[in-house]
Amino acid sequence: MQIKSLTLEKLYTPKFKPKRRIDENGYPVTTIIDKLTDKPVEITVRPVKRGGMEQYNLEFKTDGYNYETLGWRFFEVNKIDKKIEPGYMESNSFNRFAGIGLREHQIAIERMLQLGLNDVEILSMSDVIPFHLKSGFTPVAGSKITSYKSKEIDAIIKKLTVALKLDSDTVRKLLNKYKIGSSQNSGYNINFSKLKEDIALYCMDHKLPIQNYVKLDMHLSEKSKSDWMKRIEAQPILMDIDISEPEKVFDGFEYLL
Repeated sequence: MQIKSLTLEKLYTPKFKPKRRIDENGYPVTTIIDKLTDKPVEITVRPVKRGGMEQYNLEFKTDGYNYETLGWRFFEVNKIDKKIEPGYMESNSFNRFAGIGLREHQIAIERMLQLGLNDVEILSMSDVIPFHLKSGFTPVAGSKITSYKSKEIDAIIKKLTVALKLDSDTVRKLLNKYKIGSSQNSGYNINFSKLKEDIALYCMDHKLPIQNYVKLDMHLSEKSKSDWMKRIEAQPILMDIDISEPEKVFDGFEYLL
C-alpha cells in the first residue's frame, strides 16, 4: 500500500522555504501552511527547558508583541541507547494551519542528527497512526510471539471483533497470516505488535476508523531517515543554530516531571 502525504510533499518545496533562519529575538523560525490562502506562514520555534526533557514550542506572532502557541514537542534524549525517547507532541490549530506536526517531527529528527543519535521513537495513539505512517515512521518490530491452538482462536476473534469494531470474518482474515500447521493440526503464532500494524494499514486502506485498541510503538525507518535528511538540508530549523541555553519557563506543569 502506497502511503503519501500531500502536505509533506507541498511543505518541502521552495515556496515554503523560510525567508530567514532566526527572528528578531534570536529564535529559529520555520514555516507552515495557511489552509485558507495556501501560503507560507512564518512561525517561531522556542526552545524551553522542561525538567530533564527538551521542549520546543511552535509559536505564531499575532501582533507586534503577542504570540499564539500552535503546538509543541517534548522528548527525552537517551544518549546510552542513542535515540530520542517517546515524549509528547501536540497540534492545536490544525483547522487553520497544515504542517505543524511535520515541523514537530523535523525538530526531533534534527536533534537526533545534531547529537549523533540513531533513532527517534514515538508512541502513537490510534487516531494519528495514519499521520505518523505518512511521515515516515514505522512500527517497532516486537519479538514476542503468543501461540494459540485452533480451538482457542474463536475466543481471540470475539475479543478483537469487539475491540476493533470489525466483523468477525475480517478479523479472521487478518489472523490467518499467523496460522501454522496443517488444517487437521493447525495453530496460530501471533505477533500482536505486527498484527496491530496489519490492522492499522487495513483500516487506512478501507477508510475505517482505527480503534483505541491499536496503539503503536513507532520509530523512524531507515529509508525515511534518508528522505528527512534531504528535507532538512533544504529547510533546516535547528541545524547550525546554538540552542544550548533555552529559556526557563515555569508553566506550573514542569514540576510534575
